[in-house]
Amino acid sequence: MASASAGSGNGLLARMLDAALQGDQAAYWQLLRQWLQTLPWGWLIASTLICGLVGAWLGRSHGRLWAGLCWGLLLGPLGWPFAARPRRGRKPPPLPL
Repeated sequence: MASASAGSGNGLLARMLDAALQGDQAAYWQLLRQWLQTLPWGWLIASTLICGLVGAWLGRSHGRLWAGLCWGLLLGPLGWPFAARPRRGRKPPPLPL
């Protein structure tokens, strides 16, 4: 089993984590700031916008543009089936002959 102080960064991280778990709010906020700096923000924002646009595109075909946009932004690809649902109580358009 590897010890927590195997590397210089691991020992500091272990001490900060212990302090945060014991109620030291400064250590907690420092850990949170460091974690947030490691996230790929550009990728997360771009994928969220793309999911919203796909949801809006799916919703537009059923007369629910804004609902599709909201479902796509909130749930990503999981919201697309909700965006593609037609409105309640609305009859489907007639088939072309």
